[in-house]
Amino acid sequence: MPSKLVVVTPAGREHYLELLAHHLLSQPGLHEWQLWDNCRRESDRVYLRRLAQRDPRIRVVSIPAFEGCHRSSNRFYRRCDDPRAFYIKIDDDVVYLEPGALERLRQTARAQRQAAQLLGRPVPLWWSALVVNNAICSWLLKHHAKLELPERLSCQASDPLGGACPAFALRLHERFLAQVEQGRLEPFRVPDFPVSLSRLSINCLGFWGQDVLRLGQRFCPDDADEEEWLSAVLPSLTGRHGCVVGDVLVAHFACEAQEQALLRSGLLERYYALAGRPVPDYPLQGLSLPQRLRRWLRARQRRHKAGLVAGIG
Repeated sequence: MPSKLVVVTPAGREHYLELLAHHLLSQPGLHEWQLWDNCRRESDRVYLRRLAQRDPRIRVVSIPAFEGCHRSSNRFYRRCDDPRAFYIKIDDDVVYLEPGALERLRQTARAQRQAAQLLGRPVPLWWSALVVNNAICSWLLKHHAKLELPERLSCQASDPLGGACPAFALRLHERFLAQVEQGRLEPFRVPDFPVSLSRLSINCLGFWGQDVLRLGQRFCPDDADEEEWLSAVLPSLTGRHGCVVGDVLVAHFACEAQEQALLRSGLLERYYALAGRPVPDYPLQGLSLPQRLRRWLRARQRRHKAGLVAGIG
């Protein structure tokens, strides 16, 4: 029986979700998109409900007594229990998915599972896309892609350059955008690589509902550090490594240490322009008066342009 492709996203930030929705809802084979209500503000929760009304494949999932912190989102994994489904957990600030990326991730997972079963070997536990702006993936790009990255990167999720530096992230994003605009993503592709005994930042990770059912709460305990548990601890306990799929490309906007600098750089506007979509307003911290004025003028120009387009239609 064919598997269902279900995407799950801990969600709440409108200025990212609008872009993710644009890319995600055009992906072939998508059966359902679950928006995990990860909101800390009621206004974000209202936006999620509004977004869910756009497409019958979108469903908001809530859990009782949710605290809005990273660790409490572990409880959502219990809902990924359809034995016929291949789930892909995608961060809300994934700003680009190449066409067909999610279907290729599922096909790779299915092929590797069948091959491992045929050979009597452990089946991988999860499959990650190759993520632009992810420390481990940046290390893979440096050493295994047709891409010159002169920076000294370490193969660690906590690498201060690959995992936290906004200047490095901006340079990498700009190079990636240039390749997307040229329609040439080959320099960003690498072979598939197994991952075990190593923490991986989880930005676009696929797994089978069968494994959630089989492992129960052990799949992601309530009190666990989600990334450490799923990418390092659980593979070591089950003897099943993970896999980075090197020809499935997505772009992750920013980790927490990079976010404000990248938002101030205008990078998000470039990803929206690539998608041909207007940019929602978004919060920025610590802006000077001239910076706030320039941002207000850009927003006013966007609204004026949108009004002209609506008038023409």
